[in-house]
Amino acid sequence: FSGGQKAQIRCYDNIAYLYLKQGKDMLFGTYLDKSAQVKNEMLRFEAESRKPSRALSTSEEHEQRLNQKREEEEIAKSRRRQEDAVRQCIERLNVENEGLVELIEALKVPMNKRDDSDIYKIFCALDPVEYLQKRTNEHQRRELCRLAQYESHIEAFAMCEQGDAADRAWIILGCTPFLQDYKGSVDVMRWDEESQSEVVGSVVHYGKLFGEDSLDGAATRKDRVVVSDDGHDDVITTNHFLTILRTDFEEV
Repeated sequence: FSGGQKAQIRCYDNIAYLYLKQGKDMLFGTYLDKSAQVKNEMLRFEAESRKPSRALSTSEEHEQRLNQKREEEEIAKSRRRQEDAVRQCIERLNVENEGLVELIEALKVPMNKRDDSDIYKIFCALDPVEYLQKRTNEHQRRELCRLAQYESHIEAFAMCEQGDAADRAWIILGCTPFLQDYKGSVDVMRWDEESQSEVVGSVVHYGKLFGEDSLDGAATRKDRVVVSDDGHDDVITTNHFLTILRTDFEEV
């Protein structure tokens, strides 16, 4: 295939994948068909260009038809493999989606109305955090689950600015919509003297705690922290956070 045809095929495949993620099966099939049509047209063109000038014998015509049939079967198999791979990916993401949705629902329950099931869901996200493992016991972490709050912000949102009051810390719970290669993160910014501009100094990923300087007693923020770009131009993600207020942490 030429470069332009390859780009067209990739474009159709990417659009199909995007529609499948959105649950639009009809449009997903439409764009997979468009991709297959381009491939079939090019295969037929190549087959025509390889034809000798002389008339083909009956056996050669039969062989040509067999080759064309094999090529079409390979395209169909390739399409089925692609569909299966995408569906498996979507199924895995849906499982993760269900867990995050349940956790968010638990965090939205008023603190004085959270039952054991709500506390357990929150505990599963809070308990593995190394910072909390070192500074609290299990009973204290369960009490933090009762007091924990919920926030959500889109990419590029500033979680805190340098000099802000250090009044809370956050655990990154995940992002929506769900992506195969991104689960949520924030960028800790720093000033670069050479370029005289702000650059990403470090990245805090899904499942990790940031802003813990507030829990250590810092009065103000030393760094600017923003929600990371997910790297996809065709979607805007929302990151979800478990919030621990400094006052609650000190009380526990």
